[in-house]
Amino acid sequence: MKTLFKSLVLWKTSGTTLKTKTTIINTYSLSPITYLSYLEEFTKDEEIQINKLISWFMNSPANSESPTLNTNSIENNTSTIHSRAKIPLMCYDRSLKPLKEGGWGMWNIQLRQVAQKIWIYNRFLQMHKSANNSIYMISWMDQIINKSISSPYLIKIKKEWENYATQIGHLKDKVQILQPILTKNQPSQTLNTNNISLPPTLKEIYSTILNNHQCKSKDYIGKKYSDLLLTSHQQSIQLLWKYTYDQLFVKIQKLKDPKGRDTMQRFHARCLPINHLHNKVCPICNNEMNNDPYGHLFFNCQHTINFINHDKLKYFIYKNCNGNKNWSLTKNHTTKLYTLIYKPQTNNKAFKPDPTININFHFAENAQYKKYRFNWNYINTNLDLVRTHAYWNIISLVIHQIWIWLCKSLFDINITQSIDNWNNQINNTTLDYDILKSKWHKLIRLEYSRTLSNFNQYSIKNNLTKTQKETQWSETIKKFKKEWSINTNEPIPTITPPINY
Repeated sequence: MKTLFKSLVLWKTSGTTLKTKTTIINTYSLSPITYLSYLEEFTKDEEIQINKLISWFMNSPANSESPTLNTNSIENNTSTIHSRAKIPLMCYDRSLKPLKEGGWGMWNIQLRQVAQKIWIYNRFLQMHKSANNSIYMISWMDQIINKSISSPYLIKIKKEWENYATQIGHLKDKVQILQPILTKNQPSQTLNTNNISLPPTLKEIYSTILNNHQCKSKDYIGKKYSDLLLTSHQQSIQLLWKYTYDQLFVKIQKLKDPKGRDTMQRFHARCLPINHLHNKVCPICNNEMNNDPYGHLFFNCQHTINFINHDKLKYFIYKNCNGNKNWSLTKNHTTKLYTLIYKPQTNNKAFKPDPTININFHFAENAQYKKYRFNWNYINTNLDLVRTHAYWNIISLVIHQIWIWLCKSLFDINITQSIDNWNNQINNTTLDYDILKSKWHKLIRLEYSRTLSNFNQYSIKNNLTKTQKETQWSETIKKFKKEWSINTNEPIPTITPPINY
């Protein structure tokens, strides 16, 4: 417990994204103590302490005071954790859902221990007939066969396994009482049979238990974790704007920019630190927010609309997501390599928004809609299937830049110390589209480099010939240009990616 406390306090000092935080908690911080729980269960007091510490780590701002822990009383099992400066962002039930379902992917410590017991007993049933049985396996089987179990630990894990096996329909008769649960069918690499059944993993057992567990939060009483847990505002947005939240969060996890992905996830999961503004007037424009601070601050606040420059935002999205003509693959005559280059037109006149562009980006790319049809609202952030790969990523950058500006306006803190230098130049009146364009161009170049590197590794692994490399590289770059809305009419180079890229 001391180690867990110290590690999270240390990690809290670094600015991290939501995905990074959940990874830190589940893999770095909780793994050591959950490993120990194979031997000794957590007490109720310890579970409460862990949950409070995790709540502070996930909900409090980076500059908040660390929780206090009476470490001298840990040995006496009377320690307490007091979390200060905590802003409630998400209820406990929703936080247990994975990121792809709008949660945080936190662990339920109690259910995790139950899953461990089931997994251990199921593994024992699978392996007890092995010639290399350990002494404890022989002892356990003797106790079970003779119906005189003396091991308190064996009693616990056997009971949990039987409850789980009954729940999933495995225990249909007494013959199966000593048969392990085998649910996973995979092709066998060593046997002549087509498929071999394997026992479920610890993760799969935990997931099954969690999905059938009843929620405890007052908003979700009567629901199971397998249900899509939405807030009341998410439900209303889903009806009003035809959202599909069960697919939206999956799309968000595929966004390329980490900070843009983090902001989009928090925005749609309704876990930005603005939940306390419900039923209050807007602190920026002093107008009513209609009990929806997310919708007002990002879309309806006049200061935000002035900041993004409505017409310029529309034009910027169109130019970068609807067939950009300024990108090109230029060959370096010295290295003989192609580089992705952005070449702005030199004869550009003063900025004039195109009045007949595809402003909603919701139908065919060549569809033309009048200027007045463009509205900056929830539907612009809905990453549905008809929108292009480039559109999803650029919207995440825009939302992140708006959130940076809102943080300055709402909290009046110098957050630019912990973010990219680009953000230092953002003023309080207009979104800097040159900065946004720089971010966008850097992101595409990084993805192009990654595509080139991945293809190079693939070609080496599969021993492709020069002709095969050239053919498959052409297809790869076609796909890349289509995804990122780069002008596909430009000649595609027949180039073999360098071995030492």
